[in-house]
Amino acid sequence: MRKTGNRLSLIFALALTTILGCSAPKIRYRNVDLERITLTDSQWMLRFTVTNPNMIGVPIDALHYAGYIGDEPIAEGTTRGGVLIRGSSDSEVNLPISIPHRAVLAITRAAQSGSDLPYRIRGSVQIIGFTIPFENKGVYKIPPEMKDSLRGKKEELKDTLLRSKQLFKR
Repeated sequence: MRKTGNRLSLIFALALTTILGCSAPKIRYRNVDLERITLTDSQWMLRFTVTNPNMIGVPIDALHYAGYIGDEPIAEGTTRGGVLIRGSSDSEVNLPISIPHRAVLAITRAAQSGSDLPYRIRGSVQIIGFTIPFENKGVYKIPPEMKDSLRGKKEELKDTLLRSKQLFKR
């Protein structure tokens, strides 16, 4: 009965929001922190501020996501515990992400080629027993100054990754 009540509350809240009007939340990137490096990947925490202009908060049970450059998987993650996007206020949202070292090389190679990077982000949001899939595609235009700074860095990056692998073998 409790689950049915929660679902009915959600349906009522969504209907009420639709009737009264609903504005999209604004998402601002704050920063990223390196949390851990392993032999095969690095663990990062992406930090965002989400401004919800609506009176009704959104409780997110879980958020699963993956990112791709072309067809190459470059990152994936799942939120740790639930996230509450409070109504009429700002909420901090932290997204853990895992990036394989091979993906860094693939991104660097693609960027050095001078071509723009086609990307895809896909995943799902779980809200009170419902799973809502999402997918977004686009093309990241590499700024000319980034292209210039990446030229010649490929070998330096490979050397750094090889040295870090040797450290882990000890």
